[in-house]
Amino acid sequence: MIKTVQVVSLSTIFDIASVTKPIVATVALKLLELEKIKLDSTIGEYLPQLAGTNVGSGITVWNLLTHTSSINLKMASLADEALGKEAFFNALITYNAKLDPSTQVNYANVNTFLLGEITTVVSGIPLDVLVRKEVTEPLGMVDTTFVPSPDITERIVPTEIIDTVIIRGVVHDPSVRGIGGIAGHAGLFSTISDLHNFLTMWTGGGVFKGKRVLAKNIVSQALVNQTPKFNKSSCLGWHLDNPDYLGNLASRDTFFHPGFTGTIIVGNILRKERIVFLSNCTFPHRENHHIKNEFIKKLFDAIFSS
Repeated sequence: MIKTVQVVSLSTIFDIASVTKPIVATVALKLLELEKIKLDSTIGEYLPQLAGTNVGSGITVWNLLTHTSSINLKMASLADEALGKEAFFNALITYNAKLDPSTQVNYANVNTFLLGEITTVVSGIPLDVLVRKEVTEPLGMVDTTFVPSPDITERIVPTEIIDTVIIRGVVHDPSVRGIGGIAGHAGLFSTISDLHNFLTMWTGGGVFKGKRVLAKNIVSQALVNQTPKFNKSSCLGWHLDNPDYLGNLASRDTFFHPGFTGTIIVGNILRKERIVFLSNCTFPHRENHHIKNEFIKKLFDAIFSS
């Protein structure tokens, strides 16, 4: 029987859900630094299966990073283990709804899924290997991985009980679980210590322990509000200035990213603030998810008032 109660420590591993996104976005920004991708290039220029399609012709890399693509595709409902990624690409190839990109921010998994696919095609390296090469190894994120090895299951907290089955050590998001556990929008497992290293690099202007990981100009560009006249503030790969998550006292240049399972990371480059909050609030059932949002807002109000 798998224990449902365990002692949590700095080495406890969590399914970080959508906190995967800024890590994959960092890989994309590294490719931008290396001039292997361009923000204004359409996704059809990088993904041949989408060339000439509605989605491939009208959406840019910038749209993916800022969640301004206007693609309305519910990936969880399309998940099909037999088809894998083909199920998503089939839906994108035949997507004929009117697109209205670069007009408002609409957060969607499909954006970072496509970003992850682009990084793989451009680099010629599988996404999990690319994340390890460009992010986790340079930052000493030793416990951050897609598809955790069974021998570390005891260190991983469960995320949900579904039909009496405890989800633990496999990705919680069904749209990622159905394609082997590796995707741009979710799938990574990590620890507080590892994610603190990640934030340290970002708040350090791209430098970690004296070594440059990401160019200073790329970090500066990424953390500027890209959508100042839109409905929400978005950076390149990050959210910005949202009291629904950060409470009422965070400064407007505070960047962050949440995850559905109960995770959020927060940084401020001017104040060198780094906050990592990890939980499994979807356990035992996802109906508990709303509890996290209210708790986190109160927590951040307390932190930022000090």
